[in-house]
This record gives sequence, structure tokens and C-alpha cells, in this order.
Amino acid sequence: MEDIQQIELGNLVVTKKFLDNYLDAVDDRSPIHDKGKHVPPIALAAWALGVILDKLSLPPGAVHTVQEISALRGVLLGQELCGNARCSRPISRKGWRFITTDFVITTISQNEVLKGKTMVMVPENG
Repeated sequence: MEDIQQIELGNLVVTKKFLDNYLDAVDDRSPIHDKGKHVPPIALAAWALGVILDKLSLPPGAVHTVQEISALRGVLLGQELCGNARCSRPISRKGWRFITTDFVITTISQNEVLKGKTMVMVPENG
């Protein structure tokens, strides 16, 4: 795994297809999503986590252990968002490296919509 401190998450246009893909993945059939234009905050966190894990290029045996999010304002279909993340220096304990990453998702005009933290454990021999 390379030593990444800053991670650009890129841009996301929150489309109906994005929402439908998320709802299918979590098997959410709630009728509340049929007429609404609001995007569940956890869908945005899932997007951020996917990008973070992909960019960290973790070895086999890595385990996602913690996810915290704070929704700061609602997001509607059609909004364009961007995000960035910052990894802390890994901490080693009992054969594992713990990597914590803080992330922020904002609107294009830099209004924060979601903040979060995620942690992964990586075997030191991996």
C-alpha cells in the first residue's frame, strides 16, 4: 500500500441511476424513495468509501472496521458534489496497521454536506 496523505474523491453528479444503484445494492424497497428527490446520506458515504478503498490499494486481508458519518445538509437528485479525504499516519498494534481516513463531501460551491471517518485494519505481513 502506498503512503497516501491526501485523496481527491473527484466529482459526483447525483443522478437517479446513482440512487437506484445504491438502493438495489442495499435492497431498499421503501416507497419513500419513489417520489422523493432527497439522497440518503449513507449513499454518499458509500460512494466516498468506495473511492477511498480503491485509491488506498489495500492488500488481501484488509478489513473495514469503522464508519462514522455526519450529515450536515440534504442533497437532492441532480446536485454535483466533490470530495476529498485525508489519511492519518498508520498505527501498528499486534500485527495490524490501523489506517484512519477523514473525508468531506461538498457541493461545487464548497458547502459541506457530509463529513465522515473510516478505518481499515491491514495485516502487517500483507
